[in-house]
Amino acid sequence: MTDKEWKQSLSLHTVGDWVTNTHCVPTAIAALTGQPIPVVMGHINSLASKDCLQLDQFQGVPPKYWLDALKLMGLRPKVDCHHKGKTIEEFMAASFPPAPILVMAKDEALGVTHVFAVHGNSFVDTYTGGAVQNFKKVPDDMKNFRLLGEVFFT
Repeated sequence: MTDKEWKQSLSLHTVGDWVTNTHCVPTAIAALTGQPIPVVMGHINSLASKDCLQLDQFQGVPPKYWLDALKLMGLRPKVDCHHKGKTIEEFMAASFPPAPILVMAKDEALGVTHVFAVHGNSFVDTYTGGAVQNFKKVPDDMKNFRLLGEVFFT
């Protein structure tokens, strides 16, 4: 499969090698690309190592590494802030992306960020254990998260 065919075939995938406590970034990227988590982390660490960092799937990954890792995987991410400030529930009620995207959100009070993959009404994140599920409602501990932006692919 060529890079172009691979990009055109983006869809949400269940993350077959997901384990408890895997962080949201490797989960979301693996769900978007269908690549195993070690491959995703390999791309992230090829960039983080330039700053003398070695990250694993159980810790947070700064955006500068995972956004650039997407490029190493042959994707061209484009960040859009059109829905910035909406709750996850408001976003999911108003938007059914026709192509897979990554969504970035933050709970300002807790200072915690979260990334998850969405396509239409389906999503994959740590709360689904890496499985593709239809969106029904936001877990109680995610209700205060507000969107920072969405990552589309061209």
